[in-house]
Amino acid sequence: YKRQKQRLSISIIALLLTVQAGYCRGFDSVFNEFKKKEDVTYINMPPFATWLGKKIGGVNDVPMADKVKSVRMLVSESRCEPLVNSINDTDSGCEELLRMNDDGDIMKIWMDSKGDKIKKLYLLNYSDSECTFMELKGDFKKSDILKIINESNNK
Repeated sequence: YKRQKQRLSISIIALLLTVQAGYCRGFDSVFNEFKKKEDVTYINMPPFATWLGKKIGGVNDVPMADKVKSVRMLVSESRCEPLVNSINDTDSGCEELLRMNDDGDIMKIWMDSKGDKIKKLYLLNYSDSECTFMELKGDFKKSDILKIINESNNK
């Protein structure tokens, strides 16, 4: 009986570790570290501000704008290297969706998903002179992302 209990305990611990390994912890530590830096602009649009922005208009032509619930951004022209290093060094647990280098302009996208649902998208765009890191919270589907990629490829 004792041996069965030990096996059950080990199995439960292994299962919890497996579930935890697939959990996206996100990049909160990066936002917390850099939002107070003097040469970094921090923008936080909570759900009400995002809703209000959609009602006022001007975002109808932005893909998936109706699915975004909140936005956080870090923008800098002088702290790009430490910001990018911090992002790259963070073990977010998020799934990398895209990595692109276009003549030194680098774009990376990560997602926090469960099945077909995506709750958070993280976008990093940087070059030698400027960097932007963005978190989009919402209710997205993987098919929405594929649709945007296909539309941009057809232009």
